[in-house]
Amino acid sequence: MRYLLILLFVFGFIGVKQSQAVECLPSCDRDDSRFLEIAGTGLSTIAGAEIIVNLVSNGDNLEFSIFDGEAAGLWDVFGGPAIEIHLQFQLFADPTGDSSGLGGIPLAIWTSDGSFGINAGQPMPDNDWVDFSFPNTNSALSIPPALGDFTYTLHVTPIDPMLGGMTSNVFKVRTAEIMYVPAMTPVTFISNISGDTAETQIEALNIVYPDADADLLTNSFCGMPPGVICDLNDPSCCLFETTYDGTWSFFMEVPAGETELFVWDGDFDYGDLAGTVFDTNDPNTPGDPFLPSWSIGTDVVFQTARPAVPHDNNGDSSIFFAVRDPNIQYFLISPEGDSYQNFNPSGDREWELFKLSTLTNDPAVAEYMVDNIPGGLWEVRIIGLDISNLNSILLPFDLRGEIIDPPEPVPTLNQWGLIALAVMGLFVSIFYLRRKRGTEING
Repeated sequence: MRYLLILLFVFGFIGVKQSQAVECLPSCDRDDSRFLEIAGTGLSTIAGAEIIVNLVSNGDNLEFSIFDGEAAGLWDVFGGPAIEIHLQFQLFADPTGDSSGLGGIPLAIWTSDGSFGINAGQPMPDNDWVDFSFPNTNSALSIPPALGDFTYTLHVTPIDPMLGGMTSNVFKVRTAEIMYVPAMTPVTFISNISGDTAETQIEALNIVYPDADADLLTNSFCGMPPGVICDLNDPSCCLFETTYDGTWSFFMEVPAGETELFVWDGDFDYGDLAGTVFDTNDPNTPGDPFLPSWSIGTDVVFQTARPAVPHDNNGDSSIFFAVRDPNIQYFLISPEGDSYQNFNPSGDREWELFKLSTLTNDPAVAEYMVDNIPGGLWEVRIIGLDISNLNSILLPFDLRGEIIDPPEPVPTLNQWGLIALAVMGLFVSIFYLRRKRGTEING
């Protein structure tokens, strides 16, 4: 008996590492066609050819992953080998957590094509994750208040910033710790079905539409005759099931006591092909000669009533597989679930301001007057974003992407051991009490 108790006691203190939450920008699913994007000069952009992401580390090493970092194959818009957009991922110490460390010297560089940097000779994979690890350094020690012990900025830019053409490089970022786009920093995103060959385009289409059995060479789907397509809104259609439903979610942690909260949306291309839905002159966004500071030097235009290029809902959603209903719009959702709708976001190559205010109901200042702006995690939820429509967004607080919490914990080995030890102790106590009482009675 005493040996069993010893084993239970030892077993009770054997631990198992708990699962961690995972954060991704913009999402973690490798098949959902949601990406960050850096485009060539042949594609109009209003946020510059860069992505800025801050990474927080609490361990011995900074750990993060890149999905589909290479410049061709699946998902990327391919303009030919001469104009592939190869990227460099430069890591900077950023102890203040606001990307001000970009003025320093890079601590490390990784390249999508493996042409130089820490991964020289090892290009990033196509349609897959690659993991990177970098020893934490004292220069990145966070200055309170901070989200962790060490803070870095990952600055993603083209190796050749002057590379033109109708081409782009799309990718995702993942970490098991904390990641965010710093406050007041624009980020560009897209849903893409593309590839560098007809075969990779078909592969991408079959990923997003897993039952499609698509063959673009013959323009056929699901074994139907070429050119014939079923109603995509019909559940029995082989194109009804999709990994991309047109929705996006971004998050920001808002402190208590704010009197206003806003979102800048850029190049959302609000306006359908039929001309029944169109962008209007936004009353609380300045027009000519105003341009947002972060957009100067890009393809941005002055805010006014703008067309859509490409049109949102560019055709009938029942027959065009890139269309996502409804017309693009988004909601700003409070921690309590209160929702504020922007049903007329930006048109082509412009930025528009969407604002809540506790101080005024003047439409020239804010779309909504609210009683208060509660602190906590707010969500920007976009719906109806068509495939292949490039968009940008900017938030006043750090922008977070998808956060996947670990599964509900089950008792670990040490917890099961302690439970077993407690149960065994109870039975042993009962056994000895009964034995003692029996001895007393017999005595």
